[in-house]
Amino acid sequence: MPVSRDAVKYAYKLFLGRDISALDNTEKLYDHFCKVKDEDTLAETFIRCDEFRIRNKSSKYIKFLGPNEHRERSSERFDPNAILKISFFGNCQLQGIGKIIESLYSEAHSISFHLGAGNNHERLLSGEFTKIINDSDLIVTQSHALLDTIASKYPESRSRIRIVPNTPFSGFHPDNDYIQNKSGERIAGGPLEAAHSVLTAWCWNHGMTTLATQEVFHEDVFDHLGYYSSMAISKKNLLKIGYSCDYPICNMLTEWLSRGCFMHTINHPKLFVLGDIANEFLRKEGVPHNPETYLYLHDDLADSVCWPVYPEIANRFNLSGSYNFKKSGVPWSYPKIIGLKDFILASFDNYNKLEKGSLQSPRFQEEGFQTLDLLINKRKNIKKGISQRSPYAGLPSHCFWKRAVATIEPKFVDPVVVTRFQVSKAELVATAGSCFAQHIAKRLSAEGFNYYVPEDGGSLSEEVRRERNYGVFSCRYGNLYTTRQLVQLFDRSMGRFTPLENAWKRPDGRYVDPFRPQIEPDGFESEEAMLQSRTEHLACVREMFTKLDILVFTLGLTESWESREDGAVFPLAPGVSGGAMDPSRHRFRNLTAKEVADDLELFLLKLQGVNPKARVILTVSPVPLIATYENRHVLVSNTHSKSVLRTVAGEMASRYSQCEYFPSYEIITGQHVGNGYLEEDLRSVRSEGVDHVMGVFLKHYAGKTGSITIETTQREREQQSAIERINDIICDEEAIERNT
Repeated sequence: MPVSRDAVKYAYKLFLGRDISALDNTEKLYDHFCKVKDEDTLAETFIRCDEFRIRNKSSKYIKFLGPNEHRERSSERFDPNAILKISFFGNCQLQGIGKIIESLYSEAHSISFHLGAGNNHERLLSGEFTKIINDSDLIVTQSHALLDTIASKYPESRSRIRIVPNTPFSGFHPDNDYIQNKSGERIAGGPLEAAHSVLTAWCWNHGMTTLATQEVFHEDVFDHLGYYSSMAISKKNLLKIGYSCDYPICNMLTEWLSRGCFMHTINHPKLFVLGDIANEFLRKEGVPHNPETYLYLHDDLADSVCWPVYPEIANRFNLSGSYNFKKSGVPWSYPKIIGLKDFILASFDNYNKLEKGSLQSPRFQEEGFQTLDLLINKRKNIKKGISQRSPYAGLPSHCFWKRAVATIEPKFVDPVVVTRFQVSKAELVATAGSCFAQHIAKRLSAEGFNYYVPEDGGSLSEEVRRERNYGVFSCRYGNLYTTRQLVQLFDRSMGRFTPLENAWKRPDGRYVDPFRPQIEPDGFESEEAMLQSRTEHLACVREMFTKLDILVFTLGLTESWESREDGAVFPLAPGVSGGAMDPSRHRFRNLTAKEVADDLELFLLKLQGVNPKARVILTVSPVPLIATYENRHVLVSNTHSKSVLRTVAGEMASRYSQCEYFPSYEIITGQHVGNGYLEEDLRSVRSEGVDHVMGVFLKHYAGKTGSITIETTQREREQQSAIERINDIICDEEAIERNT
């Protein structure tokens, strides 16, 4: 039986902290939520919505929820007057989480910490903690191995054990690590106690002076050692930890990154990181609490040593950086800061107590450190003036405009230097994005690649499938012009976001889907039929994201139209292909570079979470805007939009090893061809241009040898042209001109 309006009103206030009666779209919200089958489902809907999970504005919880719980708790209610005994077995992170939980949960409770015990399984098995474990309502750890140890020793405790994520992260501090002596013992007593610079330790091992050591703190050295790629690797690792504990680390990580450096050292997170984990823990346990109380707590980990974000690393990620190392100190004292020179001097003083060259670290076995002396010697020679040549001397031809562009026959220009991976014909290759992505989809199929189409139209005839836009993309989502559409499509397919705007009605009385308004040329006969089609469609999209091997996504636009009610983004403005423009409900939005980057990064992280093997090839559509809603010339808007998209695509490719940028935009629009690859409208891409793009793609990703350009006969070109005219490239954006 559907829920009542009173239940919706109560739940809206409880979970989102707002009175539904005061909203402009109250009736529409009631209609939307009253369709939910029962109150449990209603609570689940609010719990999973982005506003609740990410912003966490609600201060009350009514259900015991959480997929990783070991016991059935759906019928229980938390007794706020009970004494809740929680025991924490772990490290300093877990102590911080416990203290935050203690502050958030204001009712009677008893919390105990057993630091170090989590790393000593023998102590746990010895029975030393038998009484503590038996008396605890909850036992919290950050280790799956420890969970198994406790559960095996105390089987009756299994239903009371909880695991929360550990948050190691070296992306900001890739040079920070522990160093051992010859016996494998950690070395302490340095300027930052047991925290060391791997680079400084390596230099001491190799007999370098403190001055020479200071000079190797340079961007070339950091690049050689792989310090810049540590950010992407750390993110991937943190996501794995989050999913193993069933915590929404993906959403949390996006928020943490927006606040800059969220770590004091590689294993000491800042207070708000621990606060988010503590809030999620209490949410899972159904414990009433105030989610913002922890903001007024002292950050105990800030009293310990704090590692700086080196300026060269900070510049790569738009952060503020320094070489200010903070020593450990009591909370009421002034921070003791030392610079790089003093840090190296103090480190050497500590190492000089040991046998020369005796420092040990697994990092020293990395390829970068194994060949670091060669780079250092090269830098010395350059500094001494042994090499008087220009730094550009000896660079390969592709680095020079004249050799790589101006003197090359246009059809042989190849702007790809190196690729990170290959695409085999056995792998599932999916496509999405703007209308240019359709060219790529067609050519992949023609070349015998395993073009992945989960939503293929089943038993429909080829003619009907073509008319109803099956196979244009991997699923029938139509054009995904913006990154916001992409990430929202992912969330919708995973059941994490349900837009409030359900259907648009056309002047002929037929219905269209606001998020793919041109998929059904004849529209849908009813809203119910449209919703049924959408349900089937999203199931196919979910299958695509979880199973694909390669996703080729073409970024098209930054300009978009969205709902004021929930931020849902449409491929076309209301009123163009259905519905009606209502300024009180809809608005224009031109995504900023930061918003595009945040959206795309969030998508990459979410895709990695459900499909760790997935790789993404990003392209930028060379097709210009057909119109701009900004009060400026369309040429200026087009340049702005493409510049933002190209910049973000390159940035994501540099951050994530599973992401690649392919320069189809440069091939089509570069000076080497002028407008030679565009039709008379200066928008549509000619077949010669697509030939060039796909030739380069196949050469580098499929290992196809021979001429870059795929040579075709005149008859083949004519046949291809005829096919393209029949099965015209679907471009939702063109509807703008047809309706103006």
